[in-house]
Amino acid sequence: MKQNPRYIFISQIKYIGEFLNKFGMTDYNPLSTLMEQNLKLKSIEGNAFEHATKYKQPIGSLIYLTINRPNISFVIEILS
Repeated sequence: MKQNPRYIFISQIKYIGEFLNKFGMTDYNPLSTLMEQNLKLKSIEGNAFEHATKYKQPIGSLIYLTINRPNISFVIEILS
């Protein structure tokens, strides 16, 4: 957060860094688009997640992030 007499600037850089560290994504490279265009997602037949929290925790963190980053809302909706 940066503050001066005229404005307050709130950033989620620290939160994003902690997210990447927590879920082992520090070596991932950024993309110019939020999601591959025309990507066709399909369900995989088989067993449910063995450890659902490995899926729920990052999605929950990303949903929280969409509060101030509405541009990623669509991608998070598709993933969740």
